[in-house]
Amino acid sequence: MKTLRATVLLLVVLAANVTAQQTSLSGVVGSAAGAWSQKDADGLSRMLSDRGVALYLFDESHPAAGVRQARAALSDVLDRGGRARVSKVEELGGDPQRGMAELSWDVTAPGSPAASRFVIFLGFVLEDGGWRIGEIRVLR
Repeated sequence: MKTLRATVLLLVVLAANVTAQQTSLSGVVGSAAGAWSQKDADGLSRMLSDRGVALYLFDESHPAAGVRQARAALSDVLDRGGRARVSKVEELGGDPQRGMAELSWDVTAPGSPAASRFVIFLGFVLEDGGWRIGEIRVLR
């Protein structure tokens, strides 16, 4: 049983490193949009910068959230469900290198005939050879 747990833990750590180590910003953004659509707060939190993340979620603001705090806040937001699609990806340059992405997020509330559309801005920074999320903004 201990061997099985150790193997599972190793696979989780490797999967997190693979996601963060993707060299293509577009690939990481696609993974982030997929995690958002699947309500996968753990998957998103593995993409966050270890140095912290600035969160602006609707009317809630955490300019210097740690990974644990960000994961909890994202979990609450993701409970709305919906589907996130990539609208724009851009490498911005700089030192450290930065990038940004814009996602469209369509959410249909239970009993509502129409979806609400939100815009998600993701700010990325290249850390240790992998793109990490350093900022998340969700706008109505």
